[in-house]
Amino acid sequence: MIEQLFLEIAKMSLTAGIVILVVVSVRLLLKGMPKRFAYMLWLVVALRLVVPFSVDAHISVFNLFDKTAAVKQTDGHRTHPELTINQMKDKYPADSVGSYAGQVQAKPHMTVLSQEPKTDTKTDTDRLLRVLSLVWIAGILTLMSYTVWMHIMLRRRLRYSVRLHENLYECDMIRSPFVYGLFFPKIYIPFRLSGVQQQCVLAHERYHLQRKDHFIKSFAYGLVIVYWFQPLVWIACRLMCRDMEMSCDEKVTAGFTSEMREEYSRLLLAFASNKRQMPVSPLAFGEENTMARIKNILDYRKPAKWKMIGSTMVFMLTMAACATDAKVEVPATDRAELAADTVTDSMLDSANKVRVKAADGSEAVIAATVSDKVDRQTQRLLSHQQAQWAENSWCDLELISLDYADTDKIIFHISSGLFEYDLLQQQITHSIDLKALNCQEVQTGGTCKIQIYQNNQKECMAAILPYPYEEADGYIYCFHTDELYAYDTSLLEGYTVYDGLVSRFDLPEEERMTNFRSAENVLPLGNHTYGVLRLHSVELAKMCYEVGEQKWMLFDKEQATLPKLVKQDESFYQSLAQESGKSVAQCSLDYEALYNLHEYDGVCALSTELEYSEELRQAFSERTDKLSYDKEISHSEDEKSYLYRFTCTDENEGREYKVYLRFRYIEGQGWRAEGLPTEESIAEWLP
Repeated sequence: MIEQLFLEIAKMSLTAGIVILVVVSVRLLLKGMPKRFAYMLWLVVALRLVVPFSVDAHISVFNLFDKTAAVKQTDGHRTHPELTINQMKDKYPADSVGSYAGQVQAKPHMTVLSQEPKTDTKTDTDRLLRVLSLVWIAGILTLMSYTVWMHIMLRRRLRYSVRLHENLYECDMIRSPFVYGLFFPKIYIPFRLSGVQQQCVLAHERYHLQRKDHFIKSFAYGLVIVYWFQPLVWIACRLMCRDMEMSCDEKVTAGFTSEMREEYSRLLLAFASNKRQMPVSPLAFGEENTMARIKNILDYRKPAKWKMIGSTMVFMLTMAACATDAKVEVPATDRAELAADTVTDSMLDSANKVRVKAADGSEAVIAATVSDKVDRQTQRLLSHQQAQWAENSWCDLELISLDYADTDKIIFHISSGLFEYDLLQQQITHSIDLKALNCQEVQTGGTCKIQIYQNNQKECMAAILPYPYEEADGYIYCFHTDELYAYDTSLLEGYTVYDGLVSRFDLPEEERMTNFRSAENVLPLGNHTYGVLRLHSVELAKMCYEVGEQKWMLFDKEQATLPKLVKQDESFYQSLAQESGKSVAQCSLDYEALYNLHEYDGVCALSTELEYSEELRQAFSERTDKLSYDKEISHSEDEKSYLYRFTCTDENEGREYKVYLRFRYIEGQGWRAEGLPTEESIAEWLP
């Protein structure tokens, strides 16, 4: 058993070795192009190292090594290559494979080909194969032991780390930032990084996490362990890690100013001393090849459109040529001879293959498995995670949407997650993280589109299209099986579009809902009653589904997937500022809500002229005063500056007083408050 497995692994390593050499050559051809092309090319190497079979094609690079499958002459008998079932039907005209077995006639001279000759002594080849197999297993165990030991040593160094917020930790025992952990990854940074340095580091590491690079690198190292005897696999892993880091650098720094790029490069150089020699090491900001990465960052320019088109064609051609096997063709003369043969014996052997012997003694081995018909649905299946939220999470203000509703369940989404809530069980039954699918407006520039489909059993599927709504980048999520697929309309066969909701803006005037924190779509139930998704405050725990006087609170803290947050995710503050900046009314309402929650990060996101520090944040969280809007005092002629008066109440001090706050429109940002409210009346002063 071990010997057979080792032989298969050795065979796949030789095939993958050829593919690795091709990929390395194409990488040189694509020099100067975005590194994501080179990074994605390694996918075909992984495919060759994992999948033991492939389809035949004329375009395959392996046609250069074996263009024909000539019929061999062995001991006076013709031995033909292995054929698929479809090829067998062409070469042996019959209704099915089983028909050959039925045509076998008992004759005294018949021989059973499935029984191999036995011997009591092992050949030297067998002994050598066993020794090599044991050496292979020993190498795997050695590398696995080393991996476990290295992780133990690293965890000891991280045990005194301090959590800043969410999955970000500071540690004095490390010399450079990195991501550590597979299913619950954490970002570790050294102490005393400045704000700009943290911004650079977090942008890099969070993009790694968004792209699931920590899974990819761990999987690559697993392949290195299995194929440790193939030096080209080690080289491929090292080059893949280099392309991973460079493509990450290019993506992160694309929106940076020249000053930020220089700071990013200085950080790379500063952390370059912390090099790691094994691929099992965590995703680190300061990896090897630092000078090459810095040069790539500073010299990178977006290629011309024609170069991008050419690179895409080269990439697709390489993937197709390396992912397929040589086209096997039997010469016409041999096909004629084989078709003329009369089948006299056939049976299935242990490898699930049909062995056929003709009257003249010629033999052919025919595969009895339909390997060329791979389950397409399994190929489209993608990994995903449930939506992430804590009991004190706040709702992203850019979007709340009711997508489906009936008497048993509702389906809704906010920018961070898509949820199915069972009204009878009163709990979330399924969810999917939309941030991980790059569906958040602050990431993509627009909200995602979600359309619900249902079948006759009221089973639902969601078609998810991230902005800018290309089907090639979309997904299909099946709620009842909790499975995510690449977008394919064939998956929706038997399903119809759900259209049971109406817009609250289209309702008659007397039934129209004015609550600005209600989802636009509502479920009409008759008698002027509607199912409505509401958010009564910025807190996610206050989101509910209401039908008349009945109310379901959707987010139970017992179902939270994250521990209680020290502060909200940075993407929340980005979306907060983006949405609130659309109008002065929205900005003032959100500012008032955040001020009353004493959330300094949110107030800073909506304000100008405010200094930020942990000390100021802590002091602000301990305040007891609260604002309530009083009235507008005045505004500028161009209506780009408004002065509002608020009533400030402090129950601890037992007083109530008036404060003033100006809101100003800033090009490129939207509406912002100017600092904190002040008691000083500036009613007559506007720019």
